[in-house]
Amino acid sequence: MKRSEFRVLQLLHEVTVKPVLFFITAIDPADPTNGGGRRERREKYESTIFGGRRGDAAPPLTDGIPKHSIRHIVTLVKGVRQIMKNLKLPNDAYVFRLTDDTGMFQHARRAVPDPSEGYTTDDNARALIMALQLFGMTGKQKYLDLAVRYLGFLAYAKNGAWFRNFMDYDRRFTEERGSEECFGRCIAALGFAASRPGLPEEIRGVADDLLRQTVSGCGELTHLRAEAYAVIGLNDWKGDHSREFAVRLAAEISDAYGRRAAPDWKWFEDEINYCNAVLPWAMLIAHEATGEKKYLRIGMESLDFLLDATFADGIFRPVGCNGWFPKGQKAAEFDQQPVEACGTLLACLKAYELTGKDVYRDRASQCLGWYTGRNIRKVSLIDPETGGCLDGITSGSLNPNEGAESLVCWMIASLAWLAFSKSMPRPSVYAEPAAVAARI
Repeated sequence: MKRSEFRVLQLLHEVTVKPVLFFITAIDPADPTNGGGRRERREKYESTIFGGRRGDAAPPLTDGIPKHSIRHIVTLVKGVRQIMKNLKLPNDAYVFRLTDDTGMFQHARRAVPDPSEGYTTDDNARALIMALQLFGMTGKQKYLDLAVRYLGFLAYAKNGAWFRNFMDYDRRFTEERGSEECFGRCIAALGFAASRPGLPEEIRGVADDLLRQTVSGCGELTHLRAEAYAVIGLNDWKGDHSREFAVRLAAEISDAYGRRAAPDWKWFEDEINYCNAVLPWAMLIAHEATGEKKYLRIGMESLDFLLDATFADGIFRPVGCNGWFPKGQKAAEFDQQPVEACGTLLACLKAYELTGKDVYRDRASQCLGWYTGRNIRKVSLIDPETGGCLDGITSGSLNPNEGAESLVCWMIASLAWLAFSKSMPRPSVYAEPAAVAARI
């Protein structure tokens, strides 16, 4: 192969697989007002890749490549850019069907909301994140209105420094204190809301107020998943006492791993059960926030162990809720639930961001594929009529109901993947273009 041909292949790889998606959509999907970064990032990229402007020290990647080849590459880049522009949001029709003027219903009978089951703060906390993703990517008022409704639900659910969870259709909570996991998910959602730069200040302010009023509740947490959700939310928030509690909770999760992990069992507990990926994800977040290498090691070890247990032949096979996966036994195959695909996707995207290893990007993609037919049944869980998501894969077939948790997890996963595909943040270990140019 000629040197020029080899360089063309290298350049095609660099500009179509990794950095092209980064520079062509430099606007942060979470901040539709951030338009100024597009020109600056493109100019920085072009100065190294497409011609070496203003005394760049490193030679451009195009040095030695025939001009007609460069023209083909530029055409390909433009085509990729158009494809990215045309990526569509998931169908939101069922989001509005499942939401009334109080919040999002918990359950449905097939695709019909079931008021008899009421609402949960759990679901409305997740729905708040979803609505903010939608607003961040579109700037549409209808999504901001949804976010206000879900945020209001959390405000009503607050009880002292805690949150209630189950609410009847008559807007009366059935308990004075929700579960620890519910509390952790509220902290995660409020931290996400308080940290979104493109949101109206009054919405961010309410989220910030709620966090200040409930952050002391983090000191009461003892359940690992609740602690993990709180670590993620506190790291987003960065408000009063957030670091203090985040460091303490991360240390408790790390200590649990130290007590339970073994050479053949890289996990935090003696059983893998539900919402599993939030544990390694929180460890990766803790590493990112503190620089503590131990957290990175634990996060990567436990995530790799979880992926080994839940993937086979490129298909995501989450641990089933009918038996879970006790240490030393076989993992239950059913029922597989949508919440696991979402959590694992988010953890894998964070792992890819920190390591740059393509396997994590690929696993995230396969998690998304689980919803749309790349699963053990080879059938899509997404209702083409409504846009809702079926409640899981059972030993017999599919659960035909389309509840809130399933819907919101599908939407969050789909939107997170779409944002990742459009912005493609460059991994921390990925070389700068100048270094790439010097290497060729």
